[in-house]
Parts: sequence; structure tokens; C-alpha cells
Amino acid sequence: MSSPSVARSQASGAAAALRSVGIDIDFAPVVDTPGAAGNFLGSRAFSHSRTRNARMAHAFVTGLQTNGIAATAKHFPGLGLASGNTDKGRIVIRAATWKLRQGLLPFQSAVRAGLQLVMVSTAVYPKLDGSRRPAAFSSTIINGLLRKRLGFTGVTVTDTLTAPAAVRIPHTSTRAMLAGSDLLIFGAESASELGYSTLLADAAGSVRLQNRLIQASARIRALKAWLATHGGPTCSGA
Repeated sequence: MSSPSVARSQASGAAAALRSVGIDIDFAPVVDTPGAAGNFLGSRAFSHSRTRNARMAHAFVTGLQTNGIAATAKHFPGLGLASGNTDKGRIVIRAATWKLRQGLLPFQSAVRAGLQLVMVSTAVYPKLDGSRRPAAFSSTIINGLLRKRLGFTGVTVTDTLTAPAAVRIPHTSTRAMLAGSDLLIFGAESASELGYSTLLADAAGSVRLQNRLIQASARIRALKAWLATHGGPTCSGA
């Protein structure tokens, strides 16, 4: 995309196409800023400039959401410095804190555009969370960096929890939920069924998890309300 105006126009076109087939959430845009030409994101990223990506992110989010499609900025807090694809291996991003925070600019811009969802990566960021938990399992990253620092109030969604870094964590769905992930994505139906049954079993004996599920449900209901006011279906359930 050559400019923010083109990004907004293409997002508007994508929104129309999505709505025509009954889809009202887009897991886009990718707002990561690749640090090197060989980064696995390739053409999925807008550019190698965080300031340009911030402008493009704002424009793309606006183009989707003014046309009734909820946008999702990903992959927080950024995969631009990743050495490989998190879907294929456990990726540890060892960059310094200041360098990682530079990459937050496009996410911040998307949040200021009224972004409805943020997808959290399964990479590990030791300089952001010394526990070395993948971001989707890190309250420090989700509640501290994303919600408190950037002021995001919408729905958080995990990158796939069938990724190598995620599957090694016991009670995967419960750990992600307790860390602040509101929606959980799995790459296989069997994994999704296991994640659901794990949440049910763990919630029976955990008030903390019950409260987190209530919180996540409230955010999802708010998202559904936003979609309804922007021309989407009206849904009363959680």
C-alpha cells in the first residue's frame, strides 16, 4: 500500500466484501515493524518504518471500522524482531526493552483509532517479562503494557494456542485466560474442545478464573454491542 489513503480505501473495500458474506471481525491489520528484510512477515507488514506503519495502521483500522468491521491489530507486542515464525517454533525475542517499545508505536496508533481487538503473540520477550512466558500468557504484557501503558480497553485475542510455545504450557486455556486473554484461538478442533473442557473443569474450583471469565465475557458483549450499532447482527448471548 502506497499511502494511508490507499490503506483506508482498501480496508473499506475489504469491509464491504466481508460484510457481504456475513463476517464482521477481521483479524487484521498486521502492524508489526520488521527489523530486517528477512523477517518472516514479509509483505504482510506495511513497511520497515514504525512511523509509517503507525499512519497506515490508523488508516486501515479506520477504513474497516467505519464500515462496520471490527479490526484486530497484531501481533502484540510485535514480531518484527522475531527470528522465525511462532507457528512453527518457540521464538524468543531477546531485544532490549527500548527497542521493543519502539515497535509499540503502530499499536498505539491503532488504539487511538478506536481499535476493537488486539491479537497477542506467542513469542517470548524476556526484557518485557522476566518470567519468560509467551506474551499471550503474560499479565505483565497484556495488563501492564497493552492495557495500562497503551490504554487499550477492547478484546484481547491470542494467536493460535497450538503454537509450539503455547502447547508446552499445562492448562493452556486457563493460563492464557488468567493472564488477560479474552478470546482463545486454537488451530485444531480437538485442541479447541480440550481447551473448553479444561476451562470448565478449572473454573469449578477457582474463583479467580470465574471472575476472569466474567470479565472476558463482558468485553465480548461490549464488542457485540459495538458490532450491532455498526450494522452487524444483534446478539444477546455472551
